[in-house]
Amino acid sequence: MLHDLLVTNGEIYSMEKPDEKFIAMGIKDGYIRELFVEPPPKPSEIAKKTYDVQGKTVLPGLIDSHTHLIYTAIMSQVAFPVSEMVEGRIQPDSIEGVGDKVKKIAKDIPKNNLLIFKDYITSSIKEGRLPYKEEIDNWLPDRTVAFFTIGLHSASFSSKALLEFGIDPTNHNGIMDESDEEYTPDKLTQMVEKHLSFPMIINGLQQTVNDAIKYGIVGIHCLEGDGSDPNKEQTITFLKNYGSKLPLKLRLYTQIKDASQLTPIVPSLRTPRIGGCGILCIDGAVSAETAAFYQPYTDDPENFGELLYPYEELVSDIRKSHEKGYQYTIHAIGTRAIDHILNAMEEVLQEADDTTNKHRFRIDHFEFPSKEAVQRAIDNKLILVCQPGFNWIDHNYPGMQLYEAYLPPEVWALQIPLRTVVEKGGIICGSTDSPVQSLDPFLQIQGMVNFPIENESLSVYEAFRTYTYNGAYATFEEDTRGTIKVGKQADFIVLDKNPFKIPRNEIKDLQVLETYIDGEKMCLSNSNPWIFMLKTMLKTKKKI
Repeated sequence: MLHDLLVTNGEIYSMEKPDEKFIAMGIKDGYIRELFVEPPPKPSEIAKKTYDVQGKTVLPGLIDSHTHLIYTAIMSQVAFPVSEMVEGRIQPDSIEGVGDKVKKIAKDIPKNNLLIFKDYITSSIKEGRLPYKEEIDNWLPDRTVAFFTIGLHSASFSSKALLEFGIDPTNHNGIMDESDEEYTPDKLTQMVEKHLSFPMIINGLQQTVNDAIKYGIVGIHCLEGDGSDPNKEQTITFLKNYGSKLPLKLRLYTQIKDASQLTPIVPSLRTPRIGGCGILCIDGAVSAETAAFYQPYTDDPENFGELLYPYEELVSDIRKSHEKGYQYTIHAIGTRAIDHILNAMEEVLQEADDTTNKHRFRIDHFEFPSKEAVQRAIDNKLILVCQPGFNWIDHNYPGMQLYEAYLPPEVWALQIPLRTVVEKGGIICGSTDSPVQSLDPFLQIQGMVNFPIENESLSVYEAFRTYTYNGAYATFEEDTRGTIKVGKQADFIVLDKNPFKIPRNEIKDLQVLETYIDGEKMCLSNSNPWIFMLKTMLKTKKKI
């Protein structure tokens, strides 16, 4: 066989099993056709093109299993971080400091532009809160301004932004979270979209695709939509018609409650899926003190968080998804929220006599499960999608420590029991929840191998499996991608260092030298956004 490409002189880890590696790989028509444990004697005779990786490490391409792709693209154009690491600490550390920072940013932004300030860490602010409406109006008069906490589950708005929400600002302090009826995904989307231009979206998408390629991400599970009719919702329509032509292997999870609404979209999907965050949240986030627990937050004895999805409604919606053969996933963070979704999923699976979880239901985040909840999740063969990089950052960055600030020690200690899940045979998928975090997968893998609960850390091999095989498994593609194996799609990356041979605390510093999808080298696009769009539109439309 004459290969199109022969990758040689590498440490090619299959990720099929620990320590299995090859020295060369033959690729033809976008698929891996041959793997070599010894150097091929005459490379030029068996391949049209040879790529000598000069002893570098080759791994399967990475898959991010929970990303809000369109909002990542949008945020890259309109949002500015508030809390940042400066000289070893999170800054600013006061409301006054926040005001000083945002005024400097805003002076160079046209007055009619929407201003979004993200990554606001309340635990690093001495007042322990978001800015009030009056403070924002004083800093940035007559402007549409929104501040979002690091989890995007609570926010504060200027008077002008409140008016765009349809809220009279007269007797409102500007601060909202998921427990407020007005704070809904569709209203947020409408406010943001009002200030967006099509070129901004295209430019943001180009930047996001570039970031993915830079980080070695070849596939993304895209959790999109605001809970409105997905056949009319712009981000869903955009992703179906435009995102499906991007080089990345995108898999759409539509954020809707009513399974019947998915019917017109199913022909665009490889497998039908419902799920995500936004409208599909069991609870909020610890950063907003809205995640649901059995014990109160340490700074607010009356606050246990809130369950956002009534149980009977939840069971009914999951049942409809199961009956239609749709995969279902939903956001759950706190211990009480995780029990809530486990009860509902168990009820549906048991009444359907589904002992294998044939539609591969997921729970996303799964941050603070009890020991009993872990066992129940394993027994029901649920897929667990986590972002341990956040836990690692929260524990290690001075001035953050959200979990330690807001949660009792015995609750803090429940954080994502990674090792326990893996040892019990569970499936963990790695992800970033971008734009909540950067698309950087190595930060998440760093969090897995140096987890704050030390005895729950994973091995390097186990951590990379969450971003390779497991990500493919979650979308029923484990037989065609996710590992380096003869017959699978030739998605692979080349790293500057061997992650299995460097100190664990250096995983976060890994650099991707090359990213290949279906045997083709991916190059960063620096063209005009309109040219980027035109080139993409000429590509073949794929199912997502």
